Amino acid sequence: MDTAKMFTAQGAALLVQSDGCAVWQFRNETCDGTMTAYEVFPGVMLTFNDFHMERYESSYVADRRLLAIDHCREGRMEYLAGDDRVAYAEAGDMKLDLRRRHTGTFSFPSCHYHGLTVAFDLELAGQSLPLAVRDCPVTPEKIRIPYFRIKILELLRERGSSAEIGSRVGYDSPGKFTAAFKKVMKLTPSEYRKERGAHHER
Repeated sequence: MDTAKMFTAQGAALLVQSDGCAVWQFRNETCDGTMTAYEVFPGVMLTFNDFHMERYESSYVADRRLLAIDHCREGRMEYLAGDDRVAYAEAGDMKLDLRRRHTGTFSFPSCHYHGLTVAFDLELAGQSLPLAVRDCPVTPEKIRIPYFRIKILELLRERGSSAEIGSRVGYDSPGKFTAAFKKVMKLTPSEYRKERGAHHER
């Protein structure tokens, strides 16, 4: 998927790029917006879209078969999708789009739009995804505990007492949560917080 071509055709400027992530900026007299793009697999791109503007002009024409899943978290976006047809998405909406027509004016009636897009280059993704799934050793059973660990660590870093966090993840007493946490992390929750705090202050 030629992401550079795709974004520059929409009038975007590359702000930064590293480790499979690129941040593109859209700017005009009505303000600006950004799209943070990740190539998750060859031919599969995830973008986080944050716009604070009234509109922008796109001249992007797809040169290959694409499928995009757009989800609007907040705000609204509208654009002409064909003769006498308008496509739009507002908070909570999800839509499928083949990107056959992605030129013209994209309007944001509330002057902001936040959402995400998963875009598939149908030819390239069709070749890469079966290989990615075949070579991926992760099963739902193998990923469940590491996922829970990450979520608990995120909760600890954000806020809440050990009792509160323990109760949110299913422990009926703070002592049981602390014991389980220490068994896995080799630190109590408070020791973990202190160590993480010192790490972030460096």
